[in-house]
Amino acid sequence: MLVREVQTEDLEKINNFLILNNKKPIKLSTWNYIFVNNPHLKNVQKISKGWVVEDNKVIVGYVGNFPKVYKKEEKVYLASVFTTWVVNEKYRYTSILLLTEYFKQNNVDIFINTTANLEASKIWKAMGAQEVPLNSCKEVKFQILNSENFLKTFFYLKNIKLNKYLVKLFKNLFNTLCIIKLNFYKIHNENFNSKIVYEIDEEIGNMINNSDLHKNYFSEVFGIKNLTWNIDYRKKDKEYWITKIYDNSRLVGFSICFGEVIHKSNLKKCSFSFIYLGNDKNSKHFNYLINHSIITSKMKKYDVIEFRNLSSIYTNYIKKFYFFRKKYINNPYLYRQNKNNFGNFDFLKKKECWNVSLLDGDILF
Repeated sequence: MLVREVQTEDLEKINNFLILNNKKPIKLSTWNYIFVNNPHLKNVQKISKGWVVEDNKVIVGYVGNFPKVYKKEEKVYLASVFTTWVVNEKYRYTSILLLTEYFKQNNVDIFINTTANLEASKIWKAMGAQEVPLNSCKEVKFQILNSENFLKTFFYLKNIKLNKYLVKLFKNLFNTLCIIKLNFYKIHNENFNSKIVYEIDEEIGNMINNSDLHKNYFSEVFGIKNLTWNIDYRKKDKEYWITKIYDNSRLVGFSICFGEVIHKSNLKKCSFSFIYLGNDKNSKHFNYLINHSIITSKMKKYDVIEFRNLSSIYTNYIKKFYFFRKKYINNPYLYRQNKNNFGNFDFLKKKECWNVSLLDGDILF
């Protein structure tokens, strides 16, 4: 049994292994995008692409790894992002070997897993990881835009069968409830203007560069290159748009939405994935972007729009919206300080310090 770092020439063998385990293979363009063209790689020391477990030169386990850079005040932190942890059932006991190698990295400050299932979460916590202390990572708030399609999907997934009279009655009641929720909170003009664009342009870059939000939050370092990289990977199989908001002709914020079809159910879902406000204490700007995203999603024929992974201040703002809510079994967003780094990471225990979004880690990959 051998555990070793991933090499570029391993891609074909890794893909054969993933296919055998009913996982999507990794395209060469995707591999290069994550592990070669990642803009963070230019600012950090060498970081492993991941690790494999081999038995007689046959891959039986794999985990991927790529860097992101975070900042709090003026201090920069290198984060190692955990992704695609897959092990053959026969070799499941080797899972811990991969995780041990991952945590052995010396040149990173913090380890991050944004998509941990319940089993992975238990193992990570046993090895010293903690949950990101935000309720918005533990639940999803959502607004139903097409009650009929949503209800069909719900019945299909739950395998519920009702006679046509009960179905009609249930549909009418549910549709009324959704209409009430959808119209509960409306846009007030407030002299704001908006524009939909499809790239992170210089205007957005300048607004971010002139902001000092990193002084208050532990947040990924964003700029034109980093945000474009985050978007370009995810947009390959998804629709997306960027909404810019102007107050007295000045750009004051923007949000990013991704839309996709859930193939298992054929439900069209929009994810409110990222928001950046020059002044995060201006709730009117936040309200406008939320409402604009709902209206745009409905115009684009989406069945539902979801909101999760919002910073604590935005979570407080969104309470005034009358959304549906679903809680997760576990919090999928975990972090662990590198034990070789003796800096003080206690501030990460405070929910007010985290600035999160659906662009973190490998969410929406």
